[in-house]
Amino acid sequence: MFVVIPLSNYYTEELYAQVIKPTVNEGNKLSAHHAGETLGPGIIIKDIENAISESKIVISDITECNPNVYYEIGYAHASKIPTIILVQTGVKLPFDLSGYRCIFYENSIGGKGKLVERLGNAIREILGR
Repeated sequence: MFVVIPLSNYYTEELYAQVIKPTVNEGNKLSAHHAGETLGPGIIIKDIENAISESKIVISDITECNPNVYYEIGYAHASKIPTIILVQTGVKLPFDLSGYRCIFYENSIGGKGKLVERLGNAIREILGR
């Protein structure tokens, strides 16, 4: 699974490392990765497009208004890749994404457990398990 997030400490070290990656790996026989984990030469956007195209599911967080995240979600949608959209409670969704189901979460200790549960359920639903 490819994870579309801003490449900042909160997203890579907390949301991704502590919530998304363990949830994806737990019992799904899948692994998660994001663009910041790809090393070596090449064209970054091509690596991202390839990673999205080869994914069974794309997981994204749109809490911040990040053009790179929006581009990658659009690419996943155009590629017909199922996309799970995460967003912190209280964030107003952009018009073009407001019609999609999103998993709203609170950035708190209690919110983490609920997010893990909802994300796991969404993954299993898409995979038909």
